[in-house]
Amino acid sequence: MYLSRLTFPLADAEAQRLLAEPYEMHRVLMTGFPANADRVLYRVEPVTHRETRGVVLIQSFDVPDWSAASLPPSAAADAKEFKPEFGAGQHLRFRLRANPTARRKIDGAAEGKRVGLTTEGDQRAWLARKAEHGGFRPDGVIVIDEGQVKAAKPGGHRLTFRSVRFEGVLEVTASDRFTETLQAGVGTAKAFGFGLLSLARGRL
Repeated sequence: MYLSRLTFPLADAEAQRLLAEPYEMHRVLMTGFPANADRVLYRVEPVTHRETRGVVLIQSFDVPDWSAASLPPSAAADAKEFKPEFGAGQHLRFRLRANPTARRKIDGAAEGKRVGLTTEGDQRAWLARKAEHGGFRPDGVIVIDEGQVKAAKPGGHRLTFRSVRFEGVLEVTASDRFTETLQAGVGTAKAFGFGLLSLARGRL
């Protein structure tokens, strides 16, 4: 796999627009990959009032070519190969920006509708379920509810997602499943900047 880091000056109006529009960000990032590229995950990092640059992290199976991508001229990019190896019992710090959802029946409908989870208890339970299935166990997790994120698809169709950032420590419980989870991402709406699981031995 490959990890890329793009930076954009926040004073650049084109960069501001791109950072604020998840679907357009996805479209632009994909111009740096072959047409058949699969499992490209990205996350726009949170920006504090002191920062002057926005940061986007990208994980991919294909080698990116950022020089050929339709990025704003002010963007800077770097990429490195990533060969993760995990063992059961290993502890790592993690960051995950996710779209926690559940299917709920509404107004007697035969099929449930996917809705965003809004309470911290439901969001923590969602993460626990994903972790159990994904080969890891979270611990000491901080939950930051970032509220609603709106995105526009071609044709003017508007979508709304619940954005929740999870940060803490995890323990690998099944290394093969955990590797698959890292590669595939966690949860839904991956084309809109959700699902990238970032790992570090030190502080994220």
